[in-house]
Amino acid sequence: MNKNNKARLIFQNSHAYMKLFLTLALSLLLSFRGFSQDRGPHTPFGLSVGVNYTFSGLSLLLNVEYQNADHIFYTGPRLPISRSYIPLKNPWGWNIGYRHEYMKSEEKVASFFFNIDYQIAFSEAFSHVKESNKLNYVHELFVGYGVQFKFSPRVYLANVLGVGGHLESYYNVDLNERHKFFGYNNLFKCFLNYKF
Repeated sequence: MNKNNKARLIFQNSHAYMKLFLTLALSLLLSFRGFSQDRGPHTPFGLSVGVNYTFSGLSLLLNVEYQNADHIFYTGPRLPISRSYIPLKNPWGWNIGYRHEYMKSEEKVASFFFNIDYQIAFSEAFSHVKESNKLNYVHELFVGYGVQFKFSPRVYLANVLGVGGHLESYYNVDLNERHKFFGYNNLFKCFLNYKF
């Protein structure tokens, strides 16, 4: 099997994994629906599943969150689901971020937050001529704001709008050189959050 066919197979398998990942994540969040009534104090942990659109395309996110007062830190895998930027390559990435909630009260259905978000997508460097173990990277950093809507004391739906930049680090295997490109970027993100 040549490298191009292998890359196509990896890409097709990644879409199958993405569908399974999305089904399991949504099933998990929806299973909490029956437990979404307030059962006393919340733990500092939460889980969110979402989708976002940036320079590197449309991606699915699954994040574990830790909350301390109005400060929320989150991290988790990022799975690109569009073919627009990194086709036929290793599709995984990572998402790390921070949210600060403000103008929040238990009586309000909607509340607002400030958001800092870092995402990285990576892929194998490709050449028709020779093999390489080098990787290409796309780093994306955003600042933005968001609004979240409370369905219950534990379940929230939120969206984020952000602006920032990206750094693309591309390795040219044939020339044995790494090239870097900077640019502006926007973030559009929606996610469903469950607080334990």
